[in-house]
Amino acid sequence: MNTNQSSLFRVVYLMFGARRQEIITVLGFACLFLQTATAAAPDWWATQNVFAVGAVTDDYAVANVGQLKSMAKKASLEMQSKFAVIGGAGAAIDSMINAWESAPAFGTTRDDYAALTVGQLKQVSAKFYDRISAQAGEPSAVYPWTGSLVATDDYALVNVGQLKAVFAFDIVLADSDQDGLLDVLEMQFFGNLGQIATGDFDGDGLSNLAEMLASTRPDQHNTDEDGDGLTNTQELALGTSPFLKDTDGDGVDDNVEITQGTNPTDRLDSVFALTGLRVSTPLEN
Repeated sequence: MNTNQSSLFRVVYLMFGARRQEIITVLGFACLFLQTATAAAPDWWATQNVFAVGAVTDDYAVANVGQLKSMAKKASLEMQSKFAVIGGAGAAIDSMINAWESAPAFGTTRDDYAALTVGQLKQVSAKFYDRISAQAGEPSAVYPWTGSLVATDDYALVNVGQLKAVFAFDIVLADSDQDGLLDVLEMQFFGNLGQIATGDFDGDGLSNLAEMLASTRPDQHNTDEDGDGLTNTQELALGTSPFLKDTDGDGVDDNVEITQGTNPTDRLDSVFALTGLRVSTPLEN
């Protein structure tokens, strides 16, 4: 602690006596947020229309629960889009949002106009920091309130500026080595960041990126995931699914359609397709 900080706390002690700890706690939390309050607004605020165009917000006004929910829902929508290849916002956030949008339990009331507390803000926003850390392959999330020298009062009220500061995180998929492969997928498939998008780790003629996007492990190219007689590599090259025997759902297995010369990805292209009738294979005698 430097001389100026020491003097400030000494003055607080002399002025407020027994209430010094409570006041120091509030000051500590306020100073923590001031460190990020000047950060630039992330792109997703504009994409998700977090704030009305031309609106002027009072950052010192007390935030309410409804504003927290609105901010969280917008962040969730952005994650559903940006993190689509890894499951969107994730189960924890999806469950939270669904609970908000479902009817409350009998006898329970919700007041979205109630003043927002520090504890509520931390509980909700932590889920987003956890998700961002997980997709980047980090072992644990670093929250904006981590590292404070004083304990925060979870029952203290939050203002709009503090709500904005906590949600001023970027929502982007990490590709730390900029090789065209997302870090989370590289670690999942290879266990390291040593591969590139255009590479062919297993030498099957399909790029690493093509195999990842098809959810097929590059080291499983010669297996027949769906048991239809075609290897994963063959199916990826044909555009069919390694996990479905009948990709287009027309009642004819992919390998049968390939033998017959029809398109296994087009349910209307089958020798057994009859307009207006359910598609099925002939009965065997």
